[in-house]
Amino acid sequence: MRVRRRFLVLTAVVAATLVPASSAVAHGDHPSRGRAHDLLRAPIAGSVTSDPVIFTASPGQAPWVIDRGNARVRTDGRIDVRVEGLVIPRGDNTNPVPRLSASLACNGKVVATTDTVPFSTAGNARIHDRIRVPQRCIAPVVMLNPNGNAAVYIGITGTEE
Repeated sequence: MRVRRRFLVLTAVVAATLVPASSAVAHGDHPSRGRAHDLLRAPIAGSVTSDPVIFTASPGQAPWVIDRGNARVRTDGRIDVRVEGLVIPRGDNTNPVPRLSASLACNGKVVATTDTVPFSTAGNARIHDRIRVPQRCIAPVVMLNPNGNAAVYIGITGTEE
């Protein structure tokens, strides 16, 4: 009897590791059930005037370069953006824009925009905010908006190399 019981326990453990979880278990970590996951985590590139209109937002009227930047959006709506050295490359390499916001676009349109934050003349800013993320967000993109103008972007998730 003791051997049979061990065999049954061992069989149950092996079966549990080999059989795929049911959909109830597999989806148990959905954000509405308490856990948030990364929706988007990407570097940021400066915009150039020849960039395309993206989800009705146009690139800025001047080229922008960036030393370093990244964006992270979580399924629970937390958004974190950090940029360093996002400037217009001209004689003094400074940023003429005093405030910056970030917009999330998915499903072919802008769905949310953060509050504006201070944007230093050196081109540095940090955005920590919470936005509303749709339950289904296909092809997410974060765009950086000068002075909170979601119709224009001066930085966007992607690379410029």
